[in-house]
Amino acid sequence: MSGFDIIGDIHGRGSQLTQLLNSLGYQGANHPDGRKLVFLGDYIDRGTEHISALATVRSLVDAGTAVALMGNHEFNAVCFARMGAEGPIRKHSEKNIRGHIKFLEEFPFGSEAHKEAIQWFETLPIAYETDGFRAIHACWHDPAFEACAPYMRDNVLTAEA
Repeated sequence: MSGFDIIGDIHGRGSQLTQLLNSLGYQGANHPDGRKLVFLGDYIDRGTEHISALATVRSLVDAGTAVALMGNHEFNAVCFARMGAEGPIRKHSEKNIRGHIKFLEEFPFGSEAHKEAIQWFETLPIAYETDGFRAIHACWHDPAFEACAPYMRDNVLTAEA
């Protein structure tokens, strides 16, 4: 491998992601120099091409040429979909619905596609670390990361989180 290409905040913009990958020199799932993609999260909300954006990211991860991390939008979507003792973990308020509406237009709440996307989000690590390189969605803050450690396995949040 000859380095990393870091991509963040796709926000449902599938065409722009494809254009970016092409401009970076990716040919399908591969880069001629063997570079690895690190997606920093926020794949959803705002744009109008969530299906293609998620399909692209997932295919690159499945091919082994990319790592996809969880961003706050995926975390919020999981909490919006999951029930706690008193209802949804993330309330279905007007504000929260408005924040997720672009994603929900393509992945209707409760549909099989929505459930499958949420299940995939739950598998995403919150960080990636290798020799001399660390990546996370927002800010690598050791005390915060250590506080989350009891709720993670292999940098993926557990159901207890």
